[in-house]
Amino acid sequence: MDKKLLFFDIDGTLLTEDDEHYFVDSARSALLKAKERGHEIFINTGRTSYLLDPALKQVPFDGFICGCGTQILYRGVCLFHRSIPKEQCVAIRDRIRELGSSVHAVFESDDSHYFDMADESHNVAHIREMCMEMGPSGVRSIDDPDICFDKYIIFGPKKELISLKTDFPKFQYIERDFADAEINYEVVPIGYSKATGIDMLCKELRRDLADCYVFGDSANDLPMLQAVPNSIVMGNAPEEVKKLASFVTRDIREDGIAYALEQLGLI
Repeated sequence: MDKKLLFFDIDGTLLTEDDEHYFVDSARSALLKAKERGHEIFINTGRTSYLLDPALKQVPFDGFICGCGTQILYRGVCLFHRSIPKEQCVAIRDRIRELGSSVHAVFESDDSHYFDMADESHNVAHIREMCMEMGPSGVRSIDDPDICFDKYIIFGPKKELISLKTDFPKFQYIERDFADAEINYEVVPIGYSKATGIDMLCKELRRDLADCYVFGDSANDLPMLQAVPNSIVMGNAPEEVKKLASFVTRDIREDGIAYALEQLGLI
């Protein structure tokens, strides 16, 4: 068959979302088979490139779309990177501080994450621990005078977070599920998403969206699932996400990726 471009979300698609955070063996083997067939394989994630899981190094990906389309890497070359202007980063940080101790945020860039070092809330502490495993040099304070980030995630009461949406309307607020959070948003500048990342890469490679297959499981996958005709959703995804699929595969722990690639004739 013609060589295709395959785009995979990370969390809940390739890696389990439990404490084990395991790269499923059958998924890894299936991706290697897809490479052998000549397909190009990509990660398409909400994570910035700084926090790409080391387990992904087990597979030679052709490229990475990171930070919900704010950075595109192809065969070791950065094709595109968009950070929020520093002045706006400072304004966002200061406004979040004004909202009080019930609101928690992590600011994400391509080479570091910024934290309130006094914040020991469960979600922030968990992300900070993940970052420390990547290397302490990338764990920075929100008081850093050079703070600059591509996107951020925020947890807290709905009332406070809605006020933030009013103050900064030129951002998308993607609601996510997170333990111990009344509400959680992944916040990305308007005009950037997993779908825009695919579109930019296809233009660079002179490929059509019809040549693409996307694999995901959650709310921040919706743009690419809607934009690409060949949209594969994991069996562990919420029902509202499954409704957008051209093919619903098995659960991540039931060899969902391998099953989909086999059924679609990609391996």
